[in-house]
Amino acid sequence: MSNLLVNQQADFQFGDISQLSLYIHIPFCKTKCGYCDFNTYQGIEDLMPDYINSLCIDIKNWLSTIKYPYINTIFFGGGTPSLMSQTQVQQVLNTINSYGNVAPNAEITLESNPDDLTFEKCQEFYDSGINRLSIGIQSLQNNLLTILNRRHSNSQAVQAIKNGQAAGFTNISGDLMYGLPNQKTSDWENTLKELSQTEPMHISMYSLTIEEGTPFHKMFRSGSIKLPQDDEIADMYAWAQQFLHLNGYQQYEISNWCQPEHESIHNLVYWKRKPYIGIGPGAHSNLGNVRYWNIKSPSKYIQSISPNQTLNSLITENPIIEDYEILTDKQIASELMFLGLRLSEGIDCKLYYQDYGLDLMQIFAPEIEKLKDDNLIEVSNSIIKISASKIFIANRIFEEFI
Repeated sequence: MSNLLVNQQADFQFGDISQLSLYIHIPFCKTKCGYCDFNTYQGIEDLMPDYINSLCIDIKNWLSTIKYPYINTIFFGGGTPSLMSQTQVQQVLNTINSYGNVAPNAEITLESNPDDLTFEKCQEFYDSGINRLSIGIQSLQNNLLTILNRRHSNSQAVQAIKNGQAAGFTNISGDLMYGLPNQKTSDWENTLKELSQTEPMHISMYSLTIEEGTPFHKMFRSGSIKLPQDDEIADMYAWAQQFLHLNGYQQYEISNWCQPEHESIHNLVYWKRKPYIGIGPGAHSNLGNVRYWNIKSPSKYIQSISPNQTLNSLITENPIIEDYEILTDKQIASELMFLGLRLSEGIDCKLYYQDYGLDLMQIFAPEIEKLKDDNLIEVSNSIIKISASKIFIANRIFEEFI
């Protein structure tokens, strides 16, 4: 714990938190993929019952203290939330319903591995109240799935989508990765073609990043795995943009495409910097000018969970909170810029001024002018967005605002 954590005089400005989104972290995995640096663990499944009970106490603490907020989205992430039983999913959702006002049309997403999604399992999740599946497919080439240490095969991934659709899900996302070791451009094109034939309503795709401390990092440094060249990776992205557009998918964010009106509402909360609470070990939260994060150990989380009474004490006196940060106006403005610019619609500076009292055009006038002169962004009235042809180098643009 830092000294900040025990400073009860911290200038918390939570803003309007009468409407919230919830992220529920499920840190259990049967196996951990070689590229993964998320806060996940294998071989601790015996903790699951106590862990679910602890999640429910955590949820009750926050929602009852905030006085029954309106819940717009719920996202079960991991890890592997599809390892949960129907009873466990219902226990968590019942707790949220008991202490929060869940919107009638709330988006409730569950991340899942294809090999978990039998028809019966999909039916159980659907009956529990889950209405959106985010399926970690990554690739539809079996040789690449082996390299990634994924447990499923091509046929299991395709069948998982079909099982979800048959169970009643009308909102399914297929999550992919490109720029993989030994991946050819033709592999990537075939994966997207085959995935699109199953007609998921949403597709996410992320370029593989080698994270320090992962098995892939050691393998990459030793030369035992090699990634495609940057130009080839850029070509994969550009081809996907064109292919998905021709097949009815709209690009609404740098890495996300959807059929009309099927954006990930939960992820839009992050990109538009709306308030959300992360439940579970390692989860991060954002409320007004305060950002805080939980301890990472699932067992310590279970042991340390306890009732709390006031909103401030839930941050300053809560043993499951590792630390927090109070953001300055400049930091908030910076986040609004580099998060909002991820969206194809860009940033409406007029709207953000109404919500935050921050004039982004003025705060970042030199940076905006420079990027505009370099034809990297487009500025029209109060709208700023990245030029469509420059999306692949977005990180270079974001650096101007960090």
